[in-house]
Amino acid sequence: PGGFAIASDENLASVPRRQFRFSAPNEPWSLVLSAQMAFCLLRPRSKSLGLGQYVTGFTFSDSSAPEVLEMLGKVADADA
Repeated sequence: PGGFAIASDENLASVPRRQFRFSAPNEPWSLVLSAQMAFCLLRPRSKSLGLGQYVTGFTFSDSSAPEVLEMLGKVADADA
C-alpha cells in the first residue's frame, strides 16, 4: 500500500521525485501523486529472448495521505 512498481523495456531515468497519474478502469476520476524511486532491478528473461525488463519501485511521498488511501481503496475495489 505504500508504493508501486513499473516494469518496462527501458531503464527509467533516476530522479529523486516524480509525479504519476493514477486511475481505475471504467472510473471517471484520476489522481496525480508524488512518488520517489526506491529501487531498480533488471528482471532476467530467457537467453533466447535477450535482455529482460527493468522493474522500478516507487514509494508514495506521503502514503498516509487521505487521497492515497482513497485511491488505493478504489483501485482494489475495481480489481475485485
